[in-house]
Amino acid sequence: MFCKYCGAYVDSDAIFCSKCGKPVSDGFSATPKGFTLSIFRESQTFLLNPPIDILIDGEKRLSISNGGSVELDLPTGAHTIEFSQSMRRRSVLIDLFRDMQIIVKWNRITGGIEASVE
Repeated sequence: MFCKYCGAYVDSDAIFCSKCGKPVSDGFSATPKGFTLSIFRESQTFLLNPPIDILIDGEKRLSISNGGSVELDLPTGAHTIEFSQSMRRRSVLIDLFRDMQIIVKWNRITGGIEASVE
């Protein structure tokens, strides 16, 4: 089952949600409530173009290669998405209330990671 407040997985014998702490006696559903977050990495030509790691709410780790994309089903609400590669990092705070997408690329001048939410 899933918490109707935050979308986290809840064991069927749980009394409270382990993520948000709300009682699940009247607050669960058979499917998670949420939207799709699509992350696209622009295809760029560089001598070295390593994958960028993705950390979502401090939990899920993914990696996205040059020109790659990934789609994630996340619960409605605020999320922190962090993109990193070596010592470079970029954090994006989003409030997911509809399907959204983030476009990630390297900045050719600064060498930093850029992320734009659309």
